[in-house]
Amino acid sequence: IPHFSVTVEIIMQACQQLIAKSKEGPVSFGYTALLLKACAATLINFPLFLPDATHQVDSLGINLAVALPDGLMMPLIRNCQSLRVVEIEQEVARLTTKCRTGHLTADELASGAFALSNLGMLGVDQFQALILPGQKAILAVGAVRQRPVVQQDLIVAAPLVSVTLSADHRSIDGAYAASFLAALRLLLESPATIQL
Repeated sequence: IPHFSVTVEIIMQACQQLIAKSKEGPVSFGYTALLLKACAATLINFPLFLPDATHQVDSLGINLAVALPDGLMMPLIRNCQSLRVVEIEQEVARLTTKCRTGHLTADELASGAFALSNLGMLGVDQFQALILPGQKAILAVGAVRQRPVVQQDLIVAAPLVSVTLSADHRSIDGAYAASFLAALRLLLESPATIQL
């Protein structure tokens, strides 16, 4: 697939606070579920990333890369736009278990137009992920780390994550991809509108 990549850094302080608050309740969530929900909420406004010319958003699904000892599987998290973050967390756990036990169905391995690969939990800071046939783009997510940033002319420590979008250049150009990442960054840095 003829592709290109664009990268941005996102301050994850507000997301960290949401994750910490979720751990006080009966069901908690982590970065992956929050990122899947934020991607779905952003994709609705960027129809070129959607699977077909009709740009249907009522059943928006995102593939999630799951590492296995002998390879990789990418189950489809369906209806991300309508699920709450805690429901996405539960679906990720369910499908990850099925990947590791070899019980995924063909329907659960269907290809969505967008995918997410998170290697942050393995200590990776930044990487480029490959686009699989049938997909238009994949978001590669690194580790959230405390790094120096400038805020109000002062250097302070803040939790930053580097995300790299690889996109199919046959249907998406650089400016469109950059606009998507800018909207995703805005949502993750001010996530009050995300349906938890």
